[in-house]
Amino acid sequence: MPYDGDEARKAIRAAYNREYAAKNRERIRQKARERYEKNRVAILEGNRARVEAWHKENPDAIRKHKQRYREKNRGKLREYNRRYIRDETGELTDSYKARLQFKTAQWRDGQETMAGRPRPKVCDACGGPPDANRPLHYDHCHSKGHFRGWICRECNLALGNVRDDANRLRKLIAYLKRTKDGPVAQFALPGV
Repeated sequence: MPYDGDEARKAIRAAYNREYAAKNRERIRQKARERYEKNRVAILEGNRARVEAWHKENPDAIRKHKQRYREKNRGKLREYNRRYIRDETGELTDSYKARLQFKTAQWRDGQETMAGRPRPKVCDACGGPPDANRPLHYDHCHSKGHFRGWICRECNLALGNVRDDANRLRKLIAYLKRTKDGPVAQFALPGV
């Protein structure tokens, strides 16, 4: 045998492969392009699957990479975001308006789903119509979280201002009844 071991054979084969690759570089590239075009979909799917698997296995690395990118490109991201929201004249862009309308509609549909019924035409509390250009509000209990009804802006503000306290509302009703005929009697101050 002319060669003593595998190492010598490997070195000779590697040298031959390097020489062949150098002489036939364009032919090898053309074959690779043809192979890629023939199997393009399978190659892309395989790449996508590998990337997704890596992302699932390394969420901390992804988070750190995104954080570094945001820190490095803060101004660029701020400018891109500003251009997405407003055009040169300062008006909201059409794409942003469309996204905003879609999100608002999605949010309203979600509220109606949570409520278990659609928005009525009148307020559940006072029976009046809602304000112009404002739909009825989704009212819920702040302590237990359950849906109470669809109410107008004024009723919603009133409930918020009394902090959903029925006793405070009763006192306010009594106050209104006491004072409906005129001013409350003035108390005379001693020594005046």
